[in-house]
Amino acid sequence: MKACVVMTGNDKPTDPAVLSRLVILNFNKFLKKGELQRVSDVSDYTDRFSEFLALILENYQDVRHTFFASLKQNQKYLSNQGFEGRTVNNWAIILAGVRSVEQLLPGLSLWFDNFEAFRNEICNAIRKEQSLHSEHNPIHELFQSMEHYATQRFDPASEPPGKYFTLDHRHFRIKEFEEVRDHNGEVIYRGPVLAVHLKRVWSSLQDIRASITSEMSLTVLESHLQNSSYFLDKSVQMLLTKSMGAKKEGNVRCYILNVDELLSKGMMEELIEKAREYKKNRVQRLTF
Repeated sequence: MKACVVMTGNDKPTDPAVLSRLVILNFNKFLKKGELQRVSDVSDYTDRFSEFLALILENYQDVRHTFFASLKQNQKYLSNQGFEGRTVNNWAIILAGVRSVEQLLPGLSLWFDNFEAFRNEICNAIRKEQSLHSEHNPIHELFQSMEHYATQRFDPASEPPGKYFTLDHRHFRIKEFEEVRDHNGEVIYRGPVLAVHLKRVWSSLQDIRASITSEMSLTVLESHLQNSSYFLDKSVQMLLTKSMGAKKEGNVRCYILNVDELLSKGMMEELIEKAREYKKNRVQRLTF
């Protein structure tokens, strides 16, 4: 084979045989702040994407030994990380190719000073993809929408200089430590939790006609949420502000989500950061 194939689309293949032959790179349809600059960084150099691969193919005889030695080494490394089958081969080929570029262009040696960190990042990406594939869930779409409207989209009803996001401290709150027990009183979790008033979130998203509200129902989402690894409890009393500018909070029944589990799968990282910001400014917000 003399080329690699890059495919893009909105729908990820579901056939296991096809998936096993692909390296999946997931891109959130709602770009996070830290990713916005990367769009222009990448688009400015799209014409050069194939240069490294072409360089390796053109100099195959020179890098053959390096490539296959590195391939074998990285196959062993990935296998020792617990990965199996084509996942090992797919990513080992990429890592071996990177090492081959280093031989051909020694001037880029600075790129490879953190090769171990790069391999570790790849392992994290593989684990995240595997967890998402094994636990495909519509609530991931909900989480993406929530994060987008909590960190990037202002409420259309707000006006400068007091503009505020569509979703904020009226809809969610973080507690840095909570002890959660099951119906038998046994402790099932100790750690940070995210409290979400899902009905209030859904109502706000419906008000602005967010696409997710026409794609699925709240009842379906609640069912999936309660059967997910993120779910800890429901109908838990939590203090939230009812409206912008309110100086008092009221008890409302919220879903309690496992923050550690959310972060381990890259879910709602920026929303959680925003929740921590609201918590830090809570006393000032309610006092002045």
